[in-house]
Amino acid sequence: MGQRDLTVVLATYNEVEAVGPMVRQLLSQLDGEGGLLREVIVVDDDSPDGTADVVRQLGRQDPRIHLLLRCDRSGLASAIRDGLLSASGELAAVMDADGQHDPAVIHTAVTLLEQQEFDLVVASRFPADSGGGGSNTAV
Repeated sequence: MGQRDLTVVLATYNEVEAVGPMVRQLLSQLDGEGGLLREVIVVDDDSPDGTADVVRQLGRQDPRIHLLLRCDRSGLASAIRDGLLSASGELAAVMDADGQHDPAVIHTAVTLLEQQEFDLVVASRFPADSGGGGSNTAV
């Protein structure tokens, strides 16, 4: 697959407390030697709590962090779509910004894409055998 190049899309609404730690976690786990992170796109639906301000500050510190502020639209599905349409990475991951998804799983997903020649990998915090109530992540 050549050099790995990943965009992570985070859809947010009122995530002022969570978005900073999640972006920093993404940077620490997906960056560095052999890192695959190209950019993080945070799609915010005009949160009244200051989420966009936090993302702007993060973007001033790291130019790979981008804010897509949607003042006239809302909804998770369209936020994900808009984020993916703005992505420049060869690969894309969509995650919740509130910490419900573990960024460490991204490495496993990318490895599966490369080694098995899959077109799509879906990770879930609910393993298939758990009945939906598990706390482990299945890929």
